[in-house]
Amino acid sequence: MPTVSASFQRLGCAETETEFISQEIKSDLVGACSHPYGCCVMQLVLERSNIDELKTFVSKLQKDTVRLAQCPYGNYVVQLLVGLKDPETTSCMIAGMKGHIGDLSAHKFSSNVVEKCLQVGDREARSTLIKELITSAKFERLLQDPFGNYVVQKAMSVAQGELLTEVMDAIRPFVDSLRAAPYGRRIYNKFYKHERIMSTAAATRDACKDMDDM
Repeated sequence: MPTVSASFQRLGCAETETEFISQEIKSDLVGACSHPYGCCVMQLVLERSNIDELKTFVSKLQKDTVRLAQCPYGNYVVQLLVGLKDPETTSCMIAGMKGHIGDLSAHKFSSNVVEKCLQVGDREARSTLIKELITSAKFERLLQDPFGNYVVQKAMSVAQGELLTEVMDAIRPFVDSLRAAPYGRRIYNKFYKHERIMSTAAATRDACKDMDDM
């Protein structure tokens, strides 16, 4: 892929604009993102893009988000886009993964993408991802999956309020089977740590109420 290599060389020469990208790359952004050198080019280009250029790239890449997320190189491009913390860009990437969160969470590369979305996404983005995750037919399996368990742990860490309650309720029927599971033990520990905290908080509230009633 000589055009990608040439562009990479030029990026190394402190270019800050994207006009130099050849029409061949523009017409095959997914191919460029999936290439070991091309993904480096695209990451540098995306970091330097203005808002209009970014929208153009994202609109072209969105329909291939699942494919890129599962790619050894393309997943880094998707993670970078999410890492820009632009709500519209993040929403587009998540929309591109809709309906596939269960499968993506159990994949070596795309599980990192889902974790990234949970880590940096806003409340709406997190809610969308987590609700699909915990209602996935694969959820029980993800709890003990070598990659999926980290996604579930991340969901437990970032969820708040009613959403956290929903996550815990989804885990509850399977939690005791996780105690001796190689990839489920951390979820088990997090779950019961949360239960202890909630129990202590409830006891404190009851004690304070009793004091007020005296």
